[in-house]
Amino acid sequence: MDYKEVKKLADKFFNGKTTLEEEQILKDYFKNSKDIPPDLLYAKELFCHFISESKETTDIPKVKKVKRIRPRSILVFTGIAASIILLFGIIFFTEKENETVYAYLNGVPVTDKDQAINETYKAINLISKNLNRGTKDLNYLNKFNRIETLIKK
Repeated sequence: MDYKEVKKLADKFFNGKTTLEEEQILKDYFKNSKDIPPDLLYAKELFCHFISESKETTDIPKVKKVKRIRPRSILVFTGIAASIILLFGIIFFTEKENETVYAYLNGVPVTDKDQAINETYKAINLISKNLNRGTKDLNYLNKFNRIETLIKK
């Protein structure tokens, strides 16, 4: 291969317009030729580097593929978990509400119906006694109103 053809192919290579066959021609030329013009020595170094690098092998261990969990699977699992938690909450909290609270006595719930009725009667009697005591004084107001109406006449 003559100098002009090699120079033309090298320029074409550095412009990024060569085919794989033309690159192989250049690699073979620079690998086998002993007498290379000085203006193409940079290309020889580059192609010899390509050749030596292509022969090297690396001992990179193969990485096992990790099985990815699909987003849809995640949604299904979270839905199932949420349902289980919801059922557990319903069962747990409804068991405590089986006892009916009829009243609260000093902040303590009263679940016995008879006790709640007795405490209610006590409270009503206390209120009625205080109300009766308060209405006795109102009788004096009636007398005062009669006297006032007599004075105005």
